[in-house]
Amino acid sequence: MVGRVQKELGPIAVLVNNAGVARSRTLEEITEEDWDEALAVNLKSAFLVTQAVLPHMRAERWGLSLQTWLLLYPACTRALCRSGGSAPWKKWPP
Repeated sequence: MVGRVQKELGPIAVLVNNAGVARSRTLEEITEEDWDEALAVNLKSAFLVTQAVLPHMRAERWGLSLQTWLLLYPACTRALCRSGGSAPWKKWPP
C-alpha cells in the first residue's frame, strides 16, 4: 500500500489514522467480539499503518502522524458509563 501511494502521489509527509469504531453500549452489553473489533480497528490498524509509513518519513527526515481515533473518547465514555442516554463526561467532576 505504501509503495503504491508513493508511486502515485510522491513521498508521504502526513498520515491520518482516521479509522475507528465505537459501540453505544454499556460495559455489560459489550461482547468479546465487539472488544476485539474495536482493538483491531482503533489500535492495531493505526499501529500497522504507522509502522509501514514511518521508515519513509524518517528517510525524508520529516513527517506528521495524526491519530484521530482518540477523538472517540467521549463516545467510548458514553458507551461505558451510559445512564439513560446522558453525557456523563459533562458532569465531571461530580
